[in-house]
Amino acid sequence: MAVLLAMLLVALGLAEPGTRSLGPVEGWPFERYETVTEDGARVLWYLSEPVGGRAEGDDVPLVMWVQGSGFGSHFQERGERVVLVSGASAALRACEGRARLLLVEKAGTAYLDTPERPGSAEGSPLAFREGHTLENWSGAIETALRAAWELEGVSRERTLVAGHSEGGIVAAAIAARVPEVTHVGVLSGGGPTQLYSLIRLARAGAFGNPSWSPEEAEAWIVRGWERVQNAPDSAEAMFMGHPHRRWSSLVATSPVEQLRQTDAAVFIAQGTEDTAAPI
Repeated sequence: MAVLLAMLLVALGLAEPGTRSLGPVEGWPFERYETVTEDGARVLWYLSEPVGGRAEGDDVPLVMWVQGSGFGSHFQERGERVVLVSGASAALRACEGRARLLLVEKAGTAYLDTPERPGSAEGSPLAFREGHTLENWSGAIETALRAAWELEGVSRERTLVAGHSEGGIVAAAIAARVPEVTHVGVLSGGGPTQLYSLIRLARAGAFGNPSWSPEEAEAWIVRGWERVQNAPDSAEAMFMGHPHRRWSSLVATSPVEQLRQTDAAVFIAQGTEDTAAPI
């Protein structure tokens, strides 16, 4: 009866809390894992294989790479190949011989999920649009970090959390949330809030009607933000390619303020000609 009940719980998606391996990723030096939290949430994550150049049994540092905005898996199919996207391939190259790379999928995202429009939530499943909030995303990353720290060959002494664009905002939030994080990297993650960044970009003519004055472009952003505030929890209503839930959650945090709450060493980088995040 116990075995039958366990099978039923798995069938219903009510697996016992804990971490299990789902096997290797095709063509890449990663192992897939799933962690089920106490409240039943499932976190899908990947950890690169142990690096070379160290004595057998040595623990190596962990690098957590946080992808930018939008729906889609870290791994996607291109023809007959599985490719690594969202900046993670560059992160993997940087980790070679030095650290193990941790990647986490956003809520409602499965292995090999491919976006309709990269960088946005357009065409994404409702589970993603409902689940992708700063609190859920930060919680999933913390869950994966703590599970990875328990694995053999992973050091707790040094952990870098780094991200680009939206990922930079989230990396700052994780550094403030998880005191064990020793290093944080914010790449084009903005400053005060993402709403501030949008207004600055609009005034500079980065998007909107080319004939608009800076004041007209700013007014367009403000009107959109007012619509978000009128339905902040909506997973259906969209603004600039993302649901209101995502905007109201992400704009409620400030990388500047979050980084003031961590003792981690901080690295910030920003492209001088970036048209998606103002320097």
